[in-house]
Amino acid sequence: AGDMKAAAAALPLQVLLLVDLAWTALFTLLELCIMAYKGIKFPYPHAAFGLEFAFYVVLAVINVAKRGLGERGNRGFHVGLLCGFLVCTVATIPCNLYFLLWEVYVFRADQILNAISLAFTALEILLGVLALVGVVLRRTVR
Repeated sequence: AGDMKAAAAALPLQVLLLVDLAWTALFTLLELCIMAYKGIKFPYPHAAFGLEFAFYVVLAVINVAKRGLGERGNRGFHVGLLCGFLVCTVATIPCNLYFLLWEVYVFRADQILNAISLAFTALEILLGVLALVGVVLRRTVR
């Protein structure tokens, strides 16, 4: 019974991680194009462009770590990796909020892309917690 509950909790997260992989690739590509356009068409305060680009790199690194931890933790029913996944997922929230609200030039496209990313983040947190509960239940039943 515990194995069935853990597997049932793990499947939605695994599907979301696959969909999020495609979304993150599209998001990164679109945001880099938007950023290049901004850099060409608009004047930036000193060092702001480099700082915002560095923030995108940080977001990309967190997303790679998040995905790896989520997939390994979810497939292997590993509590520590799932906790790491949740920490990385929560760590993406300030990045997306910055790009949604506070970057030097916020386009409507930035708002839409980052709102979608925040929706994915909320789902990942919800399904990550459910997967973690499934793993804990699996261990307590044994």
